[in-house]
Order: sequence, then C-alpha cells, then structure tokens
Amino acid sequence: MNTIKLLTEDQVEPVAKLLSVGQSGVGKTYAIRTLDPDSTLYIDVAGGSLSIANLPIPAIRVRDWPLLRDVACWLGGPDPSYPSTSPYSPAHYASVCTQFPNPDFIETIVIDDVSEAGRLALRWAMQQPEGVTKSGAKDLLNAYGTVARELIGFFQHIQHARRNVVLIAILETTRDEFNRPIFEIQLEGSKAARELPGIIDEVVTLAHVNLGDNKPFRAFVCTSPNQWNFPTKDRSGKLEQLEEPHLGKLIRKISGR
Repeated sequence: MNTIKLLTEDQVEPVAKLLSVGQSGVGKTYAIRTLDPDSTLYIDVAGGSLSIANLPIPAIRVRDWPLLRDVACWLGGPDPSYPSTSPYSPAHYASVCTQFPNPDFIETIVIDDVSEAGRLALRWAMQQPEGVTKSGAKDLLNAYGTVARELIGFFQHIQHARRNVVLIAILETTRDEFNRPIFEIQLEGSKAARELPGIIDEVVTLAHVNLGDNKPFRAFVCTSPNQWNFPTKDRSGKLEQLEEPHLGKLIRKISGR
C-alpha cells in the first residue's frame, strides 16, 4: 500500500497558469520579451515569431497535433490515471523523455498560440477513423467532438505542469443585437473555448484601454467585472484591474515571487 505524503506550504510551488488573450497586433507575443530568456521555453505553434526575432530563447516549432501532445506530456509529467495506450500516460511520458532534453532549466512555458493549436487538433481529428463516415466523407460532427476532448485533455494536463504556463490566444469581437461588443476566444470547437477559462487559473486581456480621457494606453485587464467586458479571471486575488503590460512582472505578482 502506498503512503500518501502531505505537502507543507513551503513545498507547494508558487506557479502561474495564465491565458493571455487579445486582438491581433496588440502585442501578445512581443510581451514575451519581458521574460527571462534563459529559463523560458517558447512553443511556436502559429509561426508568427517575428516580434521576438533575435531573442535568445530556446524554442520548439510545432506543426502537428501529436507533437504538441508530446510536448505537453514532457513538460507536465505522467498522469497515472490514463491507461498505457493513452496520451499523457506513464508509458507516453517514458517515451517522450527519450526524445526531449532535460527540462529542469525551464521555469516558464509559453504556448503561442492556442488558436492555431485548435486548428492542428482539427486537422488531426479529421484524419482519424471517427472523423470519416463509412462512405469516406468527412464527419465534422464527430471530428469536432474529438477536437473538444483532445483540447480539454491538453489544457488540463498542461495546467498540472509545475512551471509557469502562458497560453496565448486571439480574441475575436462580434456584436449582439444592440451593437454591444461580445468577446470570444478564437478556438476550434465551442466546448473547448467555453471550458478553457475555467481550467486555467488566470485569464487576462491585453488591450488598448481608454479611461474616458481619450488617452488610450496598453494594459493587461485582469479582473471582472470591467467596463470593457473583456474576458478576465484572477484566481490568485493579487492583481489590480489594470496591470502594466509586462508579462514577467505579472507572473511574479501572481506567484508571489
């Protein structure tokens, strides 16, 4: 019988799990420049890393869904609740550890971006048996069901990584019948988009905000409710509604370092 060890307060790692959303061009990727490049790993999914060109940061370029799952397993460790044939299982972890280097230097993981990760998951799902009908036609309904399971499993696993995690996603704007803005995370499959903010500890929106003086400035909007109706969540309880657009300082404030 295994003995269960209780963690004391000083053994619980103060790590931040952060979803950073914002409209295209607001500077979500550029904010990575405020992180320590020696202890940050950049997972380039979108291929849009021009804004951090010449930054001496280790990176992995991902072009398919199975590789992104491998990366998540390598960084998040094994999950003994999965059978040996499943992603994130101890068998999967043992396999990926033979392919990747020792991750001990990594304090912060940046996955850029979640929106493109969803597209990789969809392309992969449409090639699986459940994504094709008996006649050989594409079965989008089943494929999107697979995408939801894959993405939610991925987010839940990376949430358990004992490192800071920053997920970057594009924020889309639509309008309701009264022409009021509605903000949604750009992600394949509505189920995963709905559940992601509930899985991740912190949700912040990087935006140009105006306090009514016609002097807009960039900031992380961090708490709800807020006057712009941006998606936000602060599980740490340590953030002000507006924080400086400095990712490194934001993570240190959340983790209490």
